[in-house]
Order: sequence, then structure tokens, then C-alpha cells
Amino acid sequence: MKKFTFTITVLLLLVISLNSHAQEWSVLNPSPTFNNLHAVSFPSPDTGYITGDNSSLLRTFDGGETWIALAFPIADVQLRSINFLNNNHGIIVAWSHIATTFDAGETWHYTHLQLYSDFIDSFFLNDTLVWVSNGDGTVLKSIDGGINWIQYNTQSNSYSNKEIKFFNADIGYIAGSYNSSSPVPKLRKTIDGGQTWVNYDVPQGIEAIADLSVLGENDIWIAANNHMVNNDSTGVVFKTYHSIDGGLSWATIEVGQSDGSNLKKINFFNALEGRLMSYSKIYETSDGGLTWANYEVGSSWNSTLSDFSWIDINNCAVVGYGPEITITKDGGQTWESKIHGTIGLFRSIYFLDENHGFTGGIADYHPVILKTEDSGNTWTNAQIDFAPGEDQINTITFSSPTTGWATTYGPYAYKTTDAGQSWQALTTGFDYNLTNISVPDDNNIFLAGGNAKMIKSNNGGSNWQEISPTVESGYYFSSGISFTDNLTGFVGVGNNYNRGDLLKTIDGGITWTALDYGYEYKIQHISFSDNNHGVIYIQGIGILVTEDGGNTWSAPVYVAPYLSSIKWIDTMHGIATYNDSYVGYTTDGGYTWATTYQQASLGGSIYSTYFIDEHIGWACGNNSLIMRYNETYIGIEPTIASKPIENFIYPNPANDVIHLQKDQYQKIQIFSIEGSLVQTYLPPFGESININALKSGMYTVEANTAQGTMRQKLLKK
Repeated sequence: MKKFTFTITVLLLLVISLNSHAQEWSVLNPSPTFNNLHAVSFPSPDTGYITGDNSSLLRTFDGGETWIALAFPIADVQLRSINFLNNNHGIIVAWSHIATTFDAGETWHYTHLQLYSDFIDSFFLNDTLVWVSNGDGTVLKSIDGGINWIQYNTQSNSYSNKEIKFFNADIGYIAGSYNSSSPVPKLRKTIDGGQTWVNYDVPQGIEAIADLSVLGENDIWIAANNHMVNNDSTGVVFKTYHSIDGGLSWATIEVGQSDGSNLKKINFFNALEGRLMSYSKIYETSDGGLTWANYEVGSSWNSTLSDFSWIDINNCAVVGYGPEITITKDGGQTWESKIHGTIGLFRSIYFLDENHGFTGGIADYHPVILKTEDSGNTWTNAQIDFAPGEDQINTITFSSPTTGWATTYGPYAYKTTDAGQSWQALTTGFDYNLTNISVPDDNNIFLAGGNAKMIKSNNGGSNWQEISPTVESGYYFSSGISFTDNLTGFVGVGNNYNRGDLLKTIDGGITWTALDYGYEYKIQHISFSDNNHGVIYIQGIGILVTEDGGNTWSAPVYVAPYLSSIKWIDTMHGIATYNDSYVGYTTDGGYTWATTYQQASLGGSIYSTYFIDEHIGWACGNNSLIMRYNETYIGIEPTIASKPIENFIYPNPANDVIHLQKDQYQKIQIFSIEGSLVQTYLPPFGESININALKSGMYTVEANTAQGTMRQKLLKK
């Protein structure tokens, strides 16, 4: 065996002070979190802890009524296992990290150990004895409550370990599997405190062991992580298995018909009372498994259960994806959700002014549009007459303060004439998946989607006609559509191989003309403020500006590796964003951009952003996420992305070497066409740089000098 310790004590105050910055983005909905939740541990009815995506860690001292977020020592980790012995002493394992707390999560003792796989589960026997399982077959043991660890290599790499439970200081079990081309589930047992393990076969039909519950030295229950098909009329069922001889033989217990998912967790309080959890239900027995009752637990239509924690036979907390936090205090007779706010998957967000806005998406398996009158703090459902077969709102926009439009993934358009209070479905007569929309005024509406299909109405949606452009096979609308009046419009088309075209119409879509923008690459975003002024964005290239309706274009301005939207406020002012991690602002029509915000993402899956000016904006996405951006900027000065200075490298195209024009270069970097950093060069610089290692293709060369940043496209032969 091997004994080691690698420790960093992290104070919560220190973590907050080191990471504090001007937080312009704030989460409005839902609370207490939008993150998917993986694990829960309630050591007492009042005190509980929850972990999830993005290192999210929540604590309650009042039985789940209110929650506060705690700092975890490592950022951006999926925390899938948490275990508290009492209200203060707990452990979290994830990836190569072990974090132990003795003061209710205020401070953490951190251990890092990189093995062949991730840490999976932990088990407290008492305040000194703790075990941790690793997916590579390793078991760790602590005899001081989780400070120092002893490592046991139990047939490492031959077996995978998952859930671990101990009956006493010597006897314990692991739900594992033998690693082969098709992993074979095994129950692993130790009688010497984890130093050595014996593997036991499990009944046929079990594809994997989901969880185990240990009642005595030889009294154990396991839950199969798969449903099974009976040959009789009972069909697809869940099964659990009981052994009273330490895994030598098993009794098969049929729980009941499957809900279409798998069993996730099992917990037996004693020989009679037991609980199981699937992805959507709790199953309970009071007679040792002879009979089972079940009940739905998920509080929302899109939630999926991942873990439960039974404090006693009456008190239980369940967590899951969605997110999901649901609690019972009467043994499962009633359940109460602790996720507060508006529930849905939101795909589009739009604001008329600082207070009045809309978001749309899907909730309860049908389209939903929500409205706010207080800048997004509270939301109510708008009345929507959704058409049969429609599942979600994709885009929302307004042509005037009272008239608004929305699209789904189907052939309908939705219209409001009362400032969004109610929405009616309009039949277009075309069987296209219409997702994009541009509305220059109340009468003229342009809808697009599918394989480069486009239709329009010039009478407020009463009648529609097709105006689809002729494009190459495999091309689709890649950039959205931008119509500045009833006649003039622009659209980018492309394929899955990053090839594309820019099309323009000046007769309302009757005819289309391809414009030369200097590249053959697909356009990701397009936005025009009037018939002449507009920008396009090509990933890895940058933003190009036109002032003559697309006849000529500026050299590209590299703003950020990725952008998710560009919006004009007027002909000179515009906003560029990348989800919730970047906000840029231009005051000269798109030639230069100030980075007013650039931080790591808060972690949500964002679908749409909308800014009314450079100071305030909103975002929405999965897991009911709605966020607001308020500029309260402090810290370093905004950086400027300037017009590129070209031809500081030559020749271009180049083979193995590029030469540098004379200058005092501080750093030179080469980026791929997708925006990924490929190579960095630091001083001293000669007259040339060797690029022999680069593959053939297009790159961006970026040079930093005391006067600013220069960028030039490079074609490597």
C-alpha cells in the first residue's frame, strides 16, 4: 500500500476575493440555480447539501426553504458525488479531486490525485474512517476523517469501481465491473478494510449495478441499472436483488413495470422498509420487497432525477436535471419543489425597452411566450393560440411597439397586435420549418428556414408567397436574414463544409444576386442598419463592414474567437456578443470594437441574447435560464480591436517560412480558421518565422506591438 498527502486549505473568503470582479451578468431565473444537479446529502432534516454542474455547491439550514451557494476549490467541475456524515463534516469527490470540510462547507481541505480514472463515490463509517472509490479499480482510505489517504490498488485497471458502502471497519462492498470488450458487472467485497477485494458474480440479465444498500455483514441489496423484459404479460420491468450470504446467492425481486428509464438509487432502512429511484419515480416497499408502490416525483415536465437522500423514513430530498430539487417530509405522500421561477427551455428573448420584454421556447411540451414588465425580474405567461403539432417558439421580434412576431420550427407564424398580451397562429400555406424572421414594418414579414426556403407577406400575414433563392445543393441559411425595407434584404447561405455565399435582393426576394465579400467561407451572422450599412461575421476571420449595400467590404476586424450575435442600434452603434462571456461595442459603424465585458461564462446553455444598448441586455437558454446584463464596469480599461494593419508578413501564400516587416514585436500568434490558437512565438525575433509544422490551409497571424495589435490572413501551401 502507499500513503500520501497533498493538501491545500481553501478559505471561502479567500476564494471570493481572488475571483471577485464586476459581475455584469446576473441570473434572474430560476433560483436557487440553473445548473443540472447530480448529488444530494441531508445529514439532518434541516441541513442539506447539493452539488451539480459548473462546480455548483448549495447549502440549506432550513430544510430546503432557502439555499446559499458555497465556493468549491476547483472551478468548472461536474460535482457528481457528495456525502456528509453530520451537519459539518462532509466530502466531495469528482474527477481527480477530493475536498473535505469540517465546518459546513465554509473551508475545504483539498487533495488532488491523478489516477487512470475519476473518483466516483465516498462512504463515511464514522468521523475518522472514510473510503473513496475510483473508476480504475483503486480504493482510497482515510483514518483521519479525510485529511490523509492510503491508496489500495485493487487489481487496478482490471475492474472499475462505482458505489462503495461499508458495514463496519472491515467489511465493505463495491458495485463494480470487470473491464473487457463488454464490461461484466461484479459485486466486490472486502473483509480487511479495503486492502483486498473478492469479486462475486451477479444474476444474469444485469448489465450494470446502479447502486447498493448494505444492512449487515452479508445482508445486501443491489439495483440493476437496466430494465428487463419478462416473457409473460408483465412486459418490461425493474428488478432488484437481495443476498443474505454476502453475494454468494441472490433472490430476484420484481419491482414493477418500468417507466422507460433505469433504476438509479437504492436505500433500505431495515429488513422491511426500502426505497428505489428511477429517472422519474420513487418506488417504496414496507414488506421487504414483496410489494411495491410508486409515485411520480419530478416537479417539471423536463426534469430527470439523479440522486436522493433519505434522512429517515419520512424526510427525503431528490435532485436532478432540469434543474430539480424536490422534498418530502411525510414519507413521500406529498412532494414540494424548491426550484422557484418560470420553468421552460427558452430559445429567444426580445425587449421593447428596459422594462418590457418577452422570451419564448417550450414548456409542458408546447410553445410558450412569457412577458415581463419589470426588466425580467418576474414573468407571466402570454396567451398563445398555438397550432397543432407546434412544439416551441424559436424567434421573437417586434416591428412596432404593439405588433410582434414569432416563429417555431414549423410552417406557422405567430402574431400579436396588443403588445404581446396575446398571440395568434397564422397559417402560411407552406410546409417549411420556418425559424428565422425579419420584419422591417408591420405589413412586410419575411420568414426563412429549412433548406434555404423563404416566404414573405406584404399585408401583415394575411397572404404569403415563396421567394426562396436558388442555391447550391446542401446549402441552407447560415446567418439569419436581414431586411431593411420591403424590397432590400441580405442573407448568408452555406453548407456543412464551411463554404457559403452572400445573397442580396432589391425587389423583395423576387430575384437574388450573389455578392463578393472576399471569402468563400460561410457567414455566421449578418446585420444591416439600413440599405447601405451592414456587417457580416465569419468565424475565425472577423467582422467585415460595408457602406454601399455590400458592393465593397472592409478588411476583417478580429473581435473575439466566436460571436453569437450582432445587433445594430443605429448606423454607427452596434453590439456584438458571445453568449454571456463577451460583449463588444462599436461607435463607428463596425470598424473598431471596444470589449466592454469579457469573463468566463457562468455555465448556462444560452440560446439567445438581446441588447437595447451597450449598457443593458438579456440572455435566455436551457434549464429555465434567464439572465440580465447591467454595465457597472470597474477594473481594467476596455480593449480596442482596431482596423487591421496588413502585409507585415510575406510572402503570402507561403510554404515553410514567412518573413517579418521590421517592428518591435512583443508576441506573435497563429490561429486556425476556427479561432483556435495553433502556435505562439516570443522574442527575440529574427527576420523570419518557420511555419513548416503548420498544415496546409488558412490561418490568422496576430502580432502584438507597443502601438497595438496587427492581424493578417495567411495561406499555408
